Amino acid sequence: METTATATQERPCVREVTTSCSALGANYFAFGVEDAISVPNTGQGCLFTLIHGLKAKGNKDFGPVCGTGLCNREVVYGGQSRLEETIFAAETMHDPNLIYVADGCVPAIIGDDNVGVIQSMRGRLKKAKVVYVDTTGFDGDLVYGFNKAALATVNQVMDPPREKLDRTVNIMGIAYWYDSFFEGNAREMARLMDLIGLNVNCVFGCGCTRRQIEDMPEAVLNVVVSDYINVDAAERMEEKFGVPFVYARRGTPVGLEATEEFLLEVARKTALNLKEVEGKIAKEKKRIMEKVSIGLDYWFERIGRHKVAIVADSGRAIGLYRFLVNDLQLEPAFVAMTTMGVESRSILDEIISRNGIGWRPPVLEMPDGCDIRNMADRTKPTLMLGRTPEREWCLNHGANYLPITHPVLDSIEILGRTDIGFNGMRTYLHEMVNVLLK
Repeated sequence: METTATATQERPCVREVTTSCSALGANYFAFGVEDAISVPNTGQGCLFTLIHGLKAKGNKDFGPVCGTGLCNREVVYGGQSRLEETIFAAETMHDPNLIYVADGCVPAIIGDDNVGVIQSMRGRLKKAKVVYVDTTGFDGDLVYGFNKAALATVNQVMDPPREKLDRTVNIMGIAYWYDSFFEGNAREMARLMDLIGLNVNCVFGCGCTRRQIEDMPEAVLNVVVSDYINVDAAERMEEKFGVPFVYARRGTPVGLEATEEFLLEVARKTALNLKEVEGKIAKEKKRIMEKVSIGLDYWFERIGRHKVAIVADSGRAIGLYRFLVNDLQLEPAFVAMTTMGVESRSILDEIISRNGIGWRPPVLEMPDGCDIRNMADRTKPTLMLGRTPEREWCLNHGANYLPITHPVLDSIEILGRTDIGFNGMRTYLHEMVNVLLK
């Protein structure tokens, strides 16, 4: 399933982009494989920005980076020998099991045959397998590159299954570092799978290993916690290995209703006893409601008058709309989907149309930063959930602000909290109630 941010889409005037390039997204995926190393095959400026941009965010455990740093010599004479020596150096220094090579703009423009370089190295490396990701930087956005790396991993690392592992699933759709809550979200989804009686083999591209990736075809189901991130990789696994999948078509599950709906779909696909699953979910919902009861009291008695704007990738934006507007009855100002799948707009429109109060907020599809600020000027939200760039508008207009989605540069998530599932409801209520009480 392609995103709408592909090579064929053109925007007439991008004044302030809301996402980075596909080459960065491919490297994000590589950072999420514990025994892999990333070899960004890029110009020296891109390599510098990648390394020091991550350090500026406080991300100290994204793993080693061993890039080519192409400059004048490679642009004139070609960078193939530079790529080969960098791959050998990466294996010698870091002893990885996987090496991800993601092209930037320079090798694409000068026409390097990097597939040929990698093929010529077969049998010459000690143990590492090289995964080539054909990103060119300008061919799509960050999530497009993340998806391309995931698809390349399916095609180049996985083999047909030796056996099928009963009640074993893989979790997909959690984007390493792009998702500010990736650590907690991976743990929450594994907890929810265990709650309904399933084992998790792999959280794909989010703290996994080569061995776990190679075992993924043995699972009975892929659980994709997104409306488009990793959906194409799941489709490819179904086609190639016969592993079916479910995905969060109606937005990332957060809150009671959406999480229960998603878990029951997983249970049906894995042929679990639905009555038993429903009983387990009911107990979990009761536990969560006891935990958040004081927050809900504050919400409905004192804080529910606020008008909210949501700026996020489509899965999170749709999921938050269902939770904030439908569950908490918070008036929506507008929704801006910074990246999105091909069905995202129609799904959101359908959810908006079913709101009993009759709210019909404007929706922005992949806007630039100026579009978002202009919409905020028009609709005047008093609470905005979004990216760090939205913080300035909120400060200037006396609105409340909560950072939730890439890029988040003004806060760091070190507690390992989740913003999906039942516990994601706790996170959002805690953050919003405390922000608004101030």
